[in-house]
Amino acid sequence: MDYQIRTDEIREKIIKNKLDGFLILNENNARYLSGFFGESSGSWVILTKDDQYLLTDSRFTEQADKQAPYYKKYIWQRPYIKYFTDLIKELKIKKLGFESDHISYQVFLKIKEATESVELIPKSGWVEEKRVIKSKEEIDLITKAADITDKAFSIIINEIKAGMKERDIANRLDFIMKDLGADKISFDTIIASGVMSSMPHATASNKVVEDGDLVKLDFGSIVDGYHSDMTRMVVIGKSTDKQKNIFNIVLEAQMKALNAVKPGVKCKILDKIARDFITEKCYGENFLHGLGHGVGLDIHESPALTKNSEDILEKGMVFTIEPGIYIKNFGGVRIEDLLFVTDDGCEIVSKTEKTFYEV
Repeated sequence: MDYQIRTDEIREKIIKNKLDGFLILNENNARYLSGFFGESSGSWVILTKDDQYLLTDSRFTEQADKQAPYYKKYIWQRPYIKYFTDLIKELKIKKLGFESDHISYQVFLKIKEATESVELIPKSGWVEEKRVIKSKEEIDLITKAADITDKAFSIIINEIKAGMKERDIANRLDFIMKDLGADKISFDTIIASGVMSSMPHATASNKVVEDGDLVKLDFGSIVDGYHSDMTRMVVIGKSTDKQKNIFNIVLEAQMKALNAVKPGVKCKILDKIARDFITEKCYGENFLHGLGHGVGLDIHESPALTKNSEDILEKGMVFTIEPGIYIKNFGGVRIEDLLFVTDDGCEIVSKTEKTFYEV
């Protein structure tokens, strides 16, 4: 990753907006620019027109030197605001931009009170708009994470059976992903069976999986900070005609949207393609969420594939396409793939076959 180039791109914004500095508080934005990541480190980044600082504490000194060699290290300790204020004075910053989307009101008030002579100027999306287009290195990491997800599914599909608890399946799947090389899981693994599958983000519970149940598996892994995300459907025993019909509708809706992916397409058009088809099949009111979301250092980031999104596809964007139908007291079906935009279409990185698995 070329962290210096990324940093210089934000520095250009500082100069263009006639600021003396810019404060990055979001952990993944700081990582994107500097390369440093410390688990719950509470580290900040300050960029000026001429320099760059990573603010972290002594627990991460050696790690910061290795991961962020381009950055000067400013070691602080609680109370952090005092050290932050001292650095602002040392750098003679009078106009400080900050990430308005990533600061609590309480922290803002503390900074404002401690830096009375400094003009605080809110800025939104400066780093996120850079993150939306992935480099080859980023796509490679996302692909590695997706490969782990695929392999994990190929193992768990042979273990799921009636009588297991949702939570046991989730725990087993998490273990498999980590055993295959995942640093972490992307989010709390969703295993939703029977009527529970009608909730898009149902939590894996102590419910026992029974014969005839639809089972929704939504899961992902993290490799070097980058996420994967995939959903596949399983039925315990033989599927019914209604279950098959709903699955096929969702699959066809997804394929229609996938076939329309290319640079220049508005994200809301993709949502409309899938939503209109599901509506034609009389299940429009049962499609309860947007068509997809960007994936990268965060599991949900830009672009947004919703009916009101103004995002437009560009080469290098990575996102999911995941239509669904959810029927209360019956169950739900979602099929989700992860992909990236190419010169004239897309490449799907979720390689697991989209079969209605009967186990």
